[in-house]
Amino acid sequence: MKKILLILSTAAILFSGCENFLDTDLLTQKTTANFPATEKDAQEMVTAIYANLLFEDPELSSEFYTAQLASDDCLGGNLSASNNCATNFLMYTNINGLSSLWSRCYRLINRANNAINTMDNVKTWSSQSEHNRLLGESHFLRAMAYYELVKIFGGVPLRTTIDNTNIPRASIEEVYELIASDLKKAIELMPDKIYTQGSKMEGHATKYAAEAIMARVFLFYTGRYAKEELPGGVTKSQVIQWIDDCVDNSGHRLVSDQRNLWAYTNKTTEDNDKGYRYRYVINHNLEWEGNSSDETLFANKHNLKSDWTYTWYSNTVAQFFSPSGDNYSNQASYPFGQGWGAGPVSPAMVDEWKSWANQQTYIDGYTEDPRLTGSIWSYKAIDPNDENNVLMDCTMDEGEPEYTVSTRYYEQTGYFQKKYININAISNEPDNNTIAPFGKFMYPASPRRHPNHCFR
Repeated sequence: MKKILLILSTAAILFSGCENFLDTDLLTQKTTANFPATEKDAQEMVTAIYANLLFEDPELSSEFYTAQLASDDCLGGNLSASNNCATNFLMYTNINGLSSLWSRCYRLINRANNAINTMDNVKTWSSQSEHNRLLGESHFLRAMAYYELVKIFGGVPLRTTIDNTNIPRASIEEVYELIASDLKKAIELMPDKIYTQGSKMEGHATKYAAEAIMARVFLFYTGRYAKEELPGGVTKSQVIQWIDDCVDNSGHRLVSDQRNLWAYTNKTTEDNDKGYRYRYVINHNLEWEGNSSDETLFANKHNLKSDWTYTWYSNTVAQFFSPSGDNYSNQASYPFGQGWGAGPVSPAMVDEWKSWANQQTYIDGYTEDPRLTGSIWSYKAIDPNDENNVLMDCTMDEGEPEYTVSTRYYEQTGYFQKKYININAISNEPDNNTIAPFGKFMYPASPRRHPNHCFR
């Protein structure tokens, strides 16, 4: 009997010890049980949300790319031999074709949900304002993701917690109600600051960015669905107050000339002793006001490098929206670089713009709308088989270069946009005539980033 009691006692001790042994902290992985624990953890957590603004394949991952091609501003374009040419006919793009967009947005949403639901795990903060900033940015970024999703898919499942559960599709109104609620919280929580170029906070959202995107969401929703206010009770008068605050108090301002927003006005493109110039820029005295100009409230930034190799940080939107490289001459078309040839500008849109512009009254010495030629490359199209044969001449300004068209190119219109196109420069080294994206020369030692598109 004594032996049995001794064995039972020993077993009880072992089980007790085993229970304590198993009840340990996880030291090799970050989970909601142990992360975030510090303010630095919280900052890293929000940085991980921003990372999902970047994408590798715009034809599958970018709401902007799909919306642009579906608009009246441009045609599909692209090459007959490209697997991407199905985007010319958007009806070909089924739900699987947009799976990357869906996945990217929900990764962003899940990370934002994690931040929103675990931010208070951190007990010690350097300031309440830092806590509020990180929480506000999380709400802002979640609103951005749902805004992308609702414009492409309509109603989508609304995930707001970190629970892994199956949830049904929400209505369009419910999605916009969450977007409006998130942006309202972002406006209340984020600092009323402007992060200028060179600031360590450059690229972060601010209260003023949330006010501006709230106005964009309001205009889209009320215009698209013929409503008077956003679901949840965000009214026109509230939106006007936010926009007035942004205009009057943010420190943001319009640049000196709208054309100075676009990268084709950069100095590096003109700064060479080999005679390569973009005459349009010189003729109109234009000068780029750079990344993070005072007019930019928030930008989705990618590396200036853009080529055939997909990398998550590169500006592949510019790659897709640049003219076809077949039969292409970097010299004759300087400074415009080559790409996949998607989205040639619609002649109907150009004609409509011209008609409208001819009815306007101009001041400050202008006799026409400078935004037309500032936004559209209108070129003389050269026959790839005979350089002396001009296929069409759509030139609207004498400073525009020519373009040797592709033999495989769809929908040649005579027009390309200037906002998203690749911009080249030429090496300034002696005996080096390399022509490449201007960022490689402007920032040779660092992967500086450049916006795909901005909120202005």
